[in-house]
Amino acid sequence: MDSALIRLEGLCRHYQVGGETVRALDGLDLELARGDYAAIMGPSGSGKSTLMNILGCLDRPTAGSCWLDGHALHENWDDGVVSRLRGRLIGFVFQTFNLLPRLDALENVELPLVYQGVSAPERRERARRCLERVGLGDRLRHRPMELSGGQRQRVAVARALVTDPGLLLADEPTGNLDSRSTAEILDLMDGLHAEGQTLVLVTHEDEVARRARRVIHLRDGRLERVDLRA
Repeated sequence: MDSALIRLEGLCRHYQVGGETVRALDGLDLELARGDYAAIMGPSGSGKSTLMNILGCLDRPTAGSCWLDGHALHENWDDGVVSRLRGRLIGFVFQTFNLLPRLDALENVELPLVYQGVSAPERRERARRCLERVGLGDRLRHRPMELSGGQRQRVAVARALVTDPGLLLADEPTGNLDSRSTAEILDLMDGLHAEGQTLVLVTHEDEVARRARRVIHLRDGRLERVDLRA
């Protein structure tokens, strides 16, 4: 099996805005191995969000090559195929948690399995195990407003993990958290990586990026440099 989970070659994503071409990504080459832990950094407009959207199969490149888990997405971007790949392979964690307020923690974590047609008993058990994995086994029936910010983000991480994804994408996962909750979420990410989870996160915080094995710096849609952490 190819050790690279992600391989990008000459990746471009261009937009037409007001008659002008915006080069959000402009010839990006990048490779990440299974089990890697990478942080993506760069100034506003550097292409961070665009790259995250393409890695998450939420947007398609304009040109170049993109392999994800051995699938050549640039050769066949069929919406049905890509949707199934996204549901099977990718878990998302967002800055704003994106939890449904009327559902409790267990029900929020179950949701991706509902969409996959998993039976109620199985999805409930898998959701419970994931909540225990992130340290919330005693908060199964709490709704989001009954949880702290850090606890809500833990629920969001559990929801991302419930489908057993090969790739966990996190977009500013600590952006809405205080320093204590930030440390707790980063410790959780460290633990997931130690278990073999592949992690890619977008951040503008050096404290967050320092936890990653490699820090990918973007500028003007291009790869500026990659810093490796021992």
